[in-house]
Amino acid sequence: MNNLDLITQILFKKYGDEYEWLTYNDLNKMISKFADDPIYEIDIGTVTVAKVRNIHKQIFPVIQRIKQVKALRSLDFEKEKKPIMKKEEPKFYHELTPNLNYKTYHVLVDSKDRDIDHWPSNNPFHFTLGPSSVNLSSQEQANSIYRSFADVHSITIKKVIIPYTVLSHPYLLLVINELGSNISGTNSYMNNSFGCLIDPKIIGNYAYYEFKENFESVVNSGQENHMTKIFSPRIEVSRLTFNIQSPGGAIIDFGNDDSVLIELQITCLRKELDNTLLLRPA
Repeated sequence: MNNLDLITQILFKKYGDEYEWLTYNDLNKMISKFADDPIYEIDIGTVTVAKVRNIHKQIFPVIQRIKQVKALRSLDFEKEKKPIMKKEEPKFYHELTPNLNYKTYHVLVDSKDRDIDHWPSNNPFHFTLGPSSVNLSSQEQANSIYRSFADVHSITIKKVIIPYTVLSHPYLLLVINELGSNISGTNSYMNNSFGCLIDPKIIGNYAYYEFKENFESVVNSGQENHMTKIFSPRIEVSRLTFNIQSPGGAIIDFGNDDSVLIELQITCLRKELDNTLLLRPA
């Protein structure tokens, strides 16, 4: 049995009961088409938990979208079958229509919760987002954020808290590997940064950087967006790697393992069915 068939069996066992319309062959084709990640190529090496987890993260949103489309088609089919009776009194009934809006999530990450075996210091540090394993119930995995974010429209950094050390730098640079650049500057280090940390508030042994902007203020009022990035097209966020650098691009060594805390505001496009009360002839 090749790796593709083995991974298909594992995921089909997970999805089969909940999605009765999903067949083994269809799932096999989806994995071949949508799970082509060069980091986790299916036919190279053995099947590991990490490889199956990665395939699950890519395939599961596809299955959810198919389920939504099937639900909408089913509603349309039911409406077509329902006969229209003439010359009767109007009746009230509810029609389900798709409704698009934005949902904002607040996410806190603390460097103390990182996987110390892979990220021994508090700068840089990394977190995965989403289920800790394919069965969604493993308690043996390192700390992570137990959901990923699809259809991400914007991300705002609301707060950065770092151990206070006496530094000679006029500013620091925040780099988030997976999100890319958000500012333009006169050197490559600025151009590769998400944002710039200036003028902290010192409380005890920590330096606090707070940002008042958010997605709404940037879009609706044209507020300057220093720590907000809007994605077009929208993206999926399944991991985040943070590092704080000097103006010259060097990783800052805080000299201790105290917490580095970052607060994010993640805004996603949300599709849901909206109940609309209509008055039509029965």
